[in-house]
Amino acid sequence: MFNRKKDVEAITVAVRSLRKEARSWFNEKWGGVHSETEAACAKASAWYYVTYHPSYWGCYNEGMGRDHFLSFPWCVYDTLIHIKKLSNKRKDLDLALLNSDFRSRLSFSLYAS
Repeated sequence: MFNRKKDVEAITVAVRSLRKEARSWFNEKWGGVHSETEAACAKASAWYYVTYHPSYWGCYNEGMGRDHFLSFPWCVYDTLIHIKKLSNKRKDLDLALLNSDFRSRLSFSLYAS
């Protein structure tokens, strides 16, 4: 017989266990990368890419009639957030450099006139 509270608890424990297992796969060391941070970002990015990119979308389940689950890369949400923050910093820096370059060229053209 179903018991809502026990079912929710069982599902919560199962999800927590799956996250822990996925995190252990993620934390396995692998060579060829300059730093642990770089390796973690590369692996998290790859997990995200193969989950969400259209060229991979549904390939695993092709012809199997199974659902395509999208939560897997979020087991390493902290690394994905770190990547996003780095990306935003780069964009901000690029905009600041562009703004500075534009102002200096504008000033130069005003003085040259």
